[in-house]
Order: sequence, then C-alpha cells, then structure tokens
Amino acid sequence: MFKTLKTHYSTIKVGDGRPLKVHGIGDIHSQINLKGQLKKIKIKDVFFVPDLSVNLISIGKLSQKGYQIIFDKESCRIMFKDVLMARDFCESFTLGKSTKSLKSVVCSLDTANFLRNRSPSSALNGKSPFEVFYGVLPKLTHFRVFGCEAYPLNLNNHREKFEPVAKRNCIGYADSDGIYWIYDKKNHNMFRSRGLRFNEKE
Repeated sequence: MFKTLKTHYSTIKVGDGRPLKVHGIGDIHSQINLKGQLKKIKIKDVFFVPDLSVNLISIGKLSQKGYQIIFDKESCRIMFKDVLMARDFCESFTLGKSTKSLKSVVCSLDTANFLRNRSPSSALNGKSPFEVFYGVLPKLTHFRVFGCEAYPLNLNNHREKFEPVAKRNCIGYADSDGIYWIYDKKNHNMFRSRGLRFNEKE
C-alpha cells in the first residue's frame, strides 16, 4: 500500500481514548470507483500505525489540504477545487447494511492488517513493514493452517469458551503475536484466544 515510507515516531488517540504509537509516515497510492471507472489517487503524509486494525482517513486533515467533504443520507463526496474526487457509500453505512456480523468484519480486518505488516513489499525493497521498523524479521512460527482445529492448553482458563467439547477452528490472527481468532462451529460464535494447541493434519 505504501509507495514511500520513512521512520516517524509519535502517537495518536483513537475514538476510545487509547494512545497508539506511530512508527512511520509516507504516501499511499489507491484506487476509487468513480462512475464505474477506477481512478488512481495519491494520499500524502499517511501515518503507519501497526496496532491499528483498520485504515482511517482524517476528515480534518483532508479539509486542511483543501478538500471539501460532503455527507448526505447514504453517501460521501470528496471534492477538490470543485472537482469530484470520490463518491461512494460511507463505510459505516456499508457495514450497517452488510449481513456479516461485526465480529467477522473485525476478524477480517485484524487478519489482513496482521499479514500485511509481515509480508514483503516492493515499496520497501522486498522487506516487510515489521522488518523496516523493528529491524528484525517477523516471527512466522505461530502461523497456522486456516481452518485447523484449535484446543486450549489450559482448560481452566478457557472453560466458558471451550466447554462442552465442540469443533473450534482457527480462522485468523488478532493484532498481537500469539492471539488467534477462533470460530465455534456449533454455536456460530467467534472469539479471540491465546494459549492454544492446533491440529493442522486434518
């Protein structure tokens, strides 16, 4: 996603008041769907925040750079010098209309963010964002086969989630090493957990 990226240390605050560390700043190139056609856009001075599970765009920052943002009932328009740059459904509206549960959306975002930060990037000369900012290769030993069965190492710590015995499967990664998203097939429930063992042979 990042086309340029340089070290930059600061902090930001998210909606619930938690401070998150900024590890870099750079430019990203993206695409938007404008009247059925893909249009390339460049967004400058974007913060790289490894612990943030979703990509956020600051309306205030866009306004400072001369963009005009117009919200109506079901859509959002971004204008620059009276030119329509983007028009699409707002993310909150899209999620509200989605049949997916909020947990499944969070799981997808967590996993995508976790894997992206540990994957090689051509913009970083084949290195991953994790390697660039921490100076070491990311650990991959905790990666698991998608959908493999998961069991607790210490049942006393997971009694509510793992009893009675039923099929639980690993379906993703949370925002920290060693924490996984688990799916309970019987109860159609999703939750995050650590301290697990896995059966990756079946």
